[in-house]
Amino acid sequence: MKEIHVTPMDTGLLVIDLQKGFVNKGAFCEVPAARDMLPRIQKLIEVCRKRSIPMIYTRMSHRFIGSTVYRDLWPNHFKEDGRAILEPGSEEFELIDELNVTKDDVILDKDRYSAFFGTPLDLILKEKGVKTIIITGLASNVCCESTAREAFFLNYRVLFVDDCNVTLNDEMHRWAVENIRLVFGYVLSSNELIKKIQASRVQKCRC
Repeated sequence: MKEIHVTPMDTGLLVIDLQKGFVNKGAFCEVPAARDMLPRIQKLIEVCRKRSIPMIYTRMSHRFIGSTVYRDLWPNHFKEDGRAILEPGSEEFELIDELNVTKDDVILDKDRYSAFFGTPLDLILKEKGVKTIIITGLASNVCCESTAREAFFLNYRVLFVDDCNVTLNDEMHRWAVENIRLVFGYVLSSNELIKKIQASRVQKCRC
């Protein structure tokens, strides 16, 4: 595989679904590994911010995903009265406080696993001149992999950060990572990616 170079001017960071309903201890759909991952994502965000790499944070909603199929697969995602637990306005829906989102960042709500499906993400990225997408967040084998696949279909170069994506167990994570490495993009560690970003030449600001 050829050497991966990162050009901040055409790169965007996607932080997928780091919401209280997934990350907080005791949350209804807790992914415990997400809390261990946070320091690495925070460091990557800091580096990207210094190089003016745009950041997009997604929030998953189950409000409009309540089909019979989805309810059958994930009955614990709904209350007894049929309403989704993870929907706008609920505490579980909100991004975790540790991300320190700024007014310049984009927050994008979605109703399907892929961050592209039914959202303006493609338009947002094109407006910002993004050609390479850094994918982080959760879950590796669900929303993150789905987004990586669709990004590939839309001709984006995918950089999937191995230690900044998590799911319920290591085996599922490894399946997702190897699948992306094989056919959908490039896989690297956060330290590798940070070194590449820091080594990139400083360019003019986006305008």
